[in-house]
Amino acid sequence: MSSYDCVLPIEHEWLVSYFGPLPVLRSSLAPEAITYTNYAAFEAIRSNAARLDHMPPGSFYGRIHRHPEVSVAGGKNGFRPAGLQRDWVPELELYRCHWREPSRVTELLDLLLHAVRVLPGLFALRDAPAWPAFDDPMALGYLLPDEVRELDSLLPRPEDDSLDDEWDDEWYMNEPPDNPPDNPLDESPHTQSLHELIVLAAARGLCLVTLQSGL
Repeated sequence: MSSYDCVLPIEHEWLVSYFGPLPVLRSSLAPEAITYTNYAAFEAIRSNAARLDHMPPGSFYGRIHRHPEVSVAGGKNGFRPAGLQRDWVPELELYRCHWREPSRVTELLDLLLHAVRVLPGLFALRDAPAWPAFDDPMALGYLLPDEVRELDSLLPRPEDDSLDDEWDDEWYMNEPPDNPPDNPLDESPHTQSLHELIVLAAARGLCLVTLQSGL
């Protein structure tokens, strides 16, 4: 399978007005509570994303193709930060996610990327922290503004020249290099783009939402 996923910035006020009080944990729901995606809600997130000057307009993974004015951090088959291990669970059709060196940074990344949280009305995985082995549209997680600022404060500053103009589509197939435990966001273009988006969203007081098949 292949999915083109993205993390996008969005105003907290809009997110709460549309979905109600947040956060909602996956563990608070019964297994059958959310079994399909309301596509209108999925599209509403994409069309109401905050506009940030983040990625070059021509970047395949740097924008929502249906809304090219929306700049995102995107990648193929999810993000693979350094130190993350995915274990295949065939009966659940998902990969359980484990960190070699758990920390507050990896806890926040799980909330953003690995189905620990849900948005009411959107498909939810049956387990967490996990990543799906299918490409159905869904929200995989989110951070609220205070959490985005906290994550930004815990990560080292991204290098100004960390991104090339042309993205290498093969990065997602390679295991990321080992990094110190406090910096799981390695030097691949996709994770560096995510790091830069975290910095920008923190400065603006925005939420971040991860969408599977969001590009």
